[in-house]
Amino acid sequence: MYILGLQTGAGIETRFNRDGFSNHDSAAVLLKDGEIIAAIEEERLSRVKHCNFFPRRAIEFCLQQANICLSDVDYIALNYSEYDAHSMASLGVLEDAKTKVASAHEFAASEFMQFFAQDVKDKIVFCSHHLAHVWSATPLSGFDESLVVVLDGNGPSGDGKMLSGLVGVHKNSEFNTLAEIPAKKSLGHFYIRSIRLVGYNRFDEYKVMGLAPYGDPNRFAKEFQQLYRLKDQGDYDVHHNPGVAMWQQLYSLPEFSSPRRKGEEFTQAHKDFAASLQATLEKLILHIVENYQQSSGMKYLCLAGGVAHNCTANGKIVSSKMFDEIFVQPAAHDAGGALGAALYAHNLKSKQFQTKRLEHLFYGTEIPSNEVIEDKLKDWSSLISYKKVSPVTEHAAQLIADGSIIAWVQGRSEFGPRALGSRSILADPRPASNRDKINKMVKKREGYRPFAPSVLEEYSQEYFEIEQFSNSLQFMNLIVSVKEEYKEKLGAITHVDGTARIQTVNKNSNSRYWELISKFNELSGVPILLNTSFNNNVEPIVDSVEDAIASYLTTDLDILIVGDYVIERKPELTNNIANFQIRLRESYKLSKGFKQTNQGFETFKSIEFASSGFFAKQTHTISNELFEILAADNRYSIAHLADQLRIELTSELLLEILNLWELRVIQIMPK
Repeated sequence: MYILGLQTGAGIETRFNRDGFSNHDSAAVLLKDGEIIAAIEEERLSRVKHCNFFPRRAIEFCLQQANICLSDVDYIALNYSEYDAHSMASLGVLEDAKTKVASAHEFAASEFMQFFAQDVKDKIVFCSHHLAHVWSATPLSGFDESLVVVLDGNGPSGDGKMLSGLVGVHKNSEFNTLAEIPAKKSLGHFYIRSIRLVGYNRFDEYKVMGLAPYGDPNRFAKEFQQLYRLKDQGDYDVHHNPGVAMWQQLYSLPEFSSPRRKGEEFTQAHKDFAASLQATLEKLILHIVENYQQSSGMKYLCLAGGVAHNCTANGKIVSSKMFDEIFVQPAAHDAGGALGAALYAHNLKSKQFQTKRLEHLFYGTEIPSNEVIEDKLKDWSSLISYKKVSPVTEHAAQLIADGSIIAWVQGRSEFGPRALGSRSILADPRPASNRDKINKMVKKREGYRPFAPSVLEEYSQEYFEIEQFSNSLQFMNLIVSVKEEYKEKLGAITHVDGTARIQTVNKNSNSRYWELISKFNELSGVPILLNTSFNNNVEPIVDSVEDAIASYLTTDLDILIVGDYVIERKPELTNNIANFQIRLRESYKLSKGFKQTNQGFETFKSIEFASSGFFAKQTHTISNELFEILAADNRYSIAHLADQLRIELTSELLLEILNLWELRVIQIMPK
């Protein structure tokens, strides 16, 4: 029995999406008889971070992995309820009175008819938003029974209410709800609305978690205490707009006379604000979890929902020793709802519930054979040099030991937001300078941001304070302390507070990555690598060989390794791209406009993001010359188009092209 699970929006990348950020992180998961065959987020294929597009590419990928057609799928499970589908269908009538009211099943099936020309309404299974989060965790925890806590921004309950969380007890295939947390008490929104005061917004929550250890959590504790109230039985209240409320309290301080803007320097007050906010969130989470642990008596805990990505808070739960073990769904955000909906449908239709531990997350795109990789590399040979090496793990370990920062692309890509050794940037974990170099020159992001250590599982308790062993450790879901004697030695992965977001690596789940770390251990005496996701600051984690080449060429990484091939860039990248094709990414379009100057109105040319501005910068102003090139026939090289259009390929124009490629607004491709 094949079941396709979806987290889906109704948008497509070539038109404006009125849903804003709703239904973000669209994804598809395919089960066969309850086993995960494939799982991927649409962003990995569309190359638009957090996108809420209908996941047509992700669906196609899943079907290809099983070598089946959509008609072979028995059920399609959706991460929303029948009530919610009917509500969304009714909105169309309100906007256009001529529109026929569709049933919930017809509405849910409409995108499949548009993209796949198949009527699937009889295959639809609905699963309400928070219940999908529950089911994403419980069958994969390995626990026969557990307390389940789901916390996020918000989502529809399935009966007209908006919720921000769900608490219950899971025993075998049954889930009994203990509490529904209404949207007005959303901890996800409490955090998001607070971080706006320090220059961050939706999808930036993890950045503030990383900033918090630089601050004093006591400095603004009193002010934050005005924004929440703990109540009996795990209940609480929070302010509906904490950012504004905090600004009103802190307005007299010079640092908060106006909110910090993105790109401005962080003051100590901003860091203290982040620390106080993080401490407040932890206090609220622990209040919920402790109460329901005591009332339920459960000794195991499952966590899901976007708030469960707060690894620091997860670590505090572990340190409390309330539970014998906890499991955090690695794809705790909404993309994980696709997995949860599929597992819910499998249990509903097969009546065969089983719980077993999630062993890995390598369910995405697999890199091709070495022969195919070499063919792809040949197309880029004017920009890169490459060679095949064996064993590649030994060669890579030596490069890292010699000080190189490498990109490592192997096997199938990971499902979820973490790079776990298949699409990773890797470096020596010892020199603190590696952290600064990657932040500044590779990721091009804030210098305070920490990096995770990948440690061989058999050595993990030697280097880190692991009070409770959990398979969640292999998914970078928990913050633990680095042992005192190694904090200085492991300067690149030890955060300012002496902690690290650990990933344990075992030979069974990722043998090639385990072998690489083992080889590095033989050379350095350290069974650990610095690991961060392979992408720059505007794109999702790379997925394909082509993504890897583009990201490598537009960052300052030293070496790229794909399969058994070691790749280096050639000099004169800017001039050499003239021999490649150029085109807009599918989610962008050319635009002309007018702006007022002292001399009157003048036209300007730009590239616009066609969908919601929540997912990418909306407008990029470009030169007239580049506009003409992009409007021309993209089957030809940049140099050929410039010659035909009588445009001089100046260094400024080539740098403009390179910059937009780095921003992933355009594609540069071999002819």
